[in-house]
Amino acid sequence: MTTVGERRGGQPIVCHPDGQSIQLSRIPLTERRVVEGWLQDLIERHPEALPVQQIEPAFAPVVSIGKEVPTAVGRIDNLYVSPEGFITIVETKLWRNPEARRQVVGQIIEYAAALSRWSYQELNDYVRSYNRRFRGEELDLFETLRQEYGIPADDEPRLVDRISLNLRQGRLLLLIAGDGIRKDVEEIAEFLQVPQLHFTLALLELQLYSVDSNGEDSILVMPQIVARTRELVRAVVRVEGQDISAIQIGPEVVQTRDSTSRSLTRDDFLQILSEHVNAESVQLVQRMLTDAPRLGCSVEFARSVKFKLVDPGGSGRLTIFFVDKQGEVHIGYLFRQLEKRGLPTDSVAEYVTRLGELLQTRLPEPHGGTWWAKIGCLNDLLPVYEPFLEIVEQTVERIRDQLTAD
Repeated sequence: MTTVGERRGGQPIVCHPDGQSIQLSRIPLTERRVVEGWLQDLIERHPEALPVQQIEPAFAPVVSIGKEVPTAVGRIDNLYVSPEGFITIVETKLWRNPEARRQVVGQIIEYAAALSRWSYQELNDYVRSYNRRFRGEELDLFETLRQEYGIPADDEPRLVDRISLNLRQGRLLLLIAGDGIRKDVEEIAEFLQVPQLHFTLALLELQLYSVDSNGEDSILVMPQIVARTRELVRAVVRVEGQDISAIQIGPEVVQTRDSTSRSLTRDDFLQILSEHVNAESVQLVQRMLTDAPRLGCSVEFARSVKFKLVDPGGSGRLTIFFVDKQGEVHIGYLFRQLEKRGLPTDSVAEYVTRLGELLQTRLPEPHGGTWWAKIGCLNDLLPVYEPFLEIVEQTVERIRDQLTAD
């Protein structure tokens, strides 16, 4: 575990083809190089700079739906929504700003509480007004998501219901972003509990480095999630001069993670799943989660729920199967994962054959070095769940024996 106040990372270095290198200098936190409005414009035009996927996967990717959003308690700096209807609030603060201390945590929680009292219609009306200014056309909230992510038109009722529910429950991601995060802000965030709202609070440093690029004094922005658990993420944003529209983003993520933020994601996944399948299928996934220890599997939630076997040799996890948000059950890269470890793949072939016989279907052969086979839907597994469990359990045991022998 990393303790409050720690930072992990080295000094950025620019390497040229001729072998020359330049060590970048971080812009002092006391220097008045940028203002908070500059940070707001940066993340408005380039929301991909926010590593939301590594904080709460259900809230990613994000699209901007507001800046300086007026509420009863003040203006929210930046507001975002994901294609699944999850909302992110960002409050930007420069380290030199006196409010970058204790007030900022209470401030963003007040914004969350105020926003949770909005109806979908109120949010939608604001988004229309915002889009007139930002996108040059009066798009409503659903039209914005549809334009950005190609969401089907018949998804609108489902998405409206989910956004309304998330507003009502205060299920929000709160991000405090600044060029430097003060230690006292971390300490408050570490022990914060607000039972009325189901939000996740994260602290993000947008570290600024001076770059001399072709005679221009440019800025390199390195977003860094403040390390308070075992999760650490890096991304790089290149700013050519002071022109926000000229930013080039090259994300480079290095990540290790534990289950610190997964409880919310688990609930979110089950909520999304319930909109695509019947109650019996949702209950089946809950049974799978309960039975995972019996199978010797760990569970990971993101866009799907993955049942994984930990390699005792320390080479990572092997995906035994996963369930996506539409209720389809798949075998992922298990074939390739064993192949890469130099282990026999006949266990996967037998696994697939037995599942095909159980479900009375012929599953495809591996193609392109992988085996991304759809086993079936949750409804297909309902009447044969116990035999399915037995096949999975026996396959896991066989693979575990191979890994141990290796």
